[in-house]
Amino acid sequence: MKYLKTVLGEDESQLKAFSPVFHIDKLKAPVLLIHGAKDKRAPIEHAEALIKALEKHNHDYEYFELEAAGHGIYSNKDRAKHYQKVLDFIKQHLDT
Repeated sequence: MKYLKTVLGEDESQLKAFSPVFHIDKLKAPVLLIHGAKDKRAPIEHAEALIKALEKHNHDYEYFELEAAGHGIYSNKDRAKHYQKVLDFIKQHLDT
């Protein structure tokens, strides 16, 4: 937390300016949001806030949660799920 405060600062207006939650209106493409359920660096509440903002703006998105993953995806099983989801998402949106 100390590192993040040093790098990002604590200015609420600046943090808000960095947050994708407040920039949904600038998106032009569908969003694939993949989150590790055990992520302590970026808590699940961050993903939930982004989902809420995407829904509020009626923006197309897909959410996929890896139950055993944290901030990184280290197991081969979870990596395979992750890459398959990315490939499926890209294929779906390239075909349209």
